[in-house]
Amino acid sequence: RGGSNTTINTYALDRWRSYGGPMGFTISQQDVLSDLSTSKYALRFQRTSGNTQTNNTGIVQGIESKNCEGLAGTQLTLSFKARAGADLSSDLDARFFYGTGTDQDPVSMTGQTNDGGTDFTLTTSFATYTKTVTVPAGTTQISLTFAVTPTGTAGTNDWFEIAEVQVERGSVATPFEHRSYGDELARCQRYYQKIPIETYSYCGYCFTQTDARAAIPLVTTMRAAPTSIATTGSPRFSTGGGGGTGSIVFANATTDVLGIQSSGASSLWGQGGVSALRASSTSATIAVSAEL
Repeated sequence: RGGSNTTINTYALDRWRSYGGPMGFTISQQDVLSDLSTSKYALRFQRTSGNTQTNNTGIVQGIESKNCEGLAGTQLTLSFKARAGADLSSDLDARFFYGTGTDQDPVSMTGQTNDGGTDFTLTTSFATYTKTVTVPAGTTQISLTFAVTPTGTAGTNDWFEIAEVQVERGSVATPFEHRSYGDELARCQRYYQKIPIETYSYCGYCFTQTDARAAIPLVTTMRAAPTSIATTGSPRFSTGGGGGTGSIVFANATTDVLGIQSSGASSLWGQGGVSALRASSTSATIAVSAEL
């Protein structure tokens, strides 16, 4: 999804979504290998320097209902590493939210309750923090949040960083499970995929000179069928002359295949012709999401 995010209530790194506010902030990926030694990256949530808003704001990750089956009535233990910038003015609140719906918005679930939160006082060096909770009976969906409620005006280093976040069944925190890059990527692509579009990378079928459609296989089965697309680099279907006009829009999808079609196109090949996808830049992409 990119290396940074500044928009409230949108997803950022590793399925973490901002929430709360309003407040000026940036979520970014930080290389912390020299400080942490056991992991290369941490997520930084930074209040914008000079910002005076003091609303409770942070990040949330929802656990889909399939992964919550059998957790009601059991204990869960959270462990994570964290540190603070020198200007952080708030403790870090770590909190589980519980719901009784199915795959709903992680901060707006049916029957939503929470564990009351635990405030952790961070230092400027990484340390390990843990907490254990008992999941309420009837819970079918769980979210985890990290949030701050700042005071005063933000300084240059008003931030916190988290790494090696792990939630597991039971009352004991075990060592962090390091997965391979490929395994972690495939798990993330269950929720979000960004498809690169090279010149003539996918071929579609022309129904008329203004209507072309194509099916693109998704790299892994997604949590749910996507319902929209986001594009960069102006991907479009090529014309009979090879140039390409118009744009592409969402047509339909399953959890394994994305369907797209032309919009505003002209001079395509006639019915039965083949029209390839083109793009105006080498970094063109089509992105789809199956997030909660």
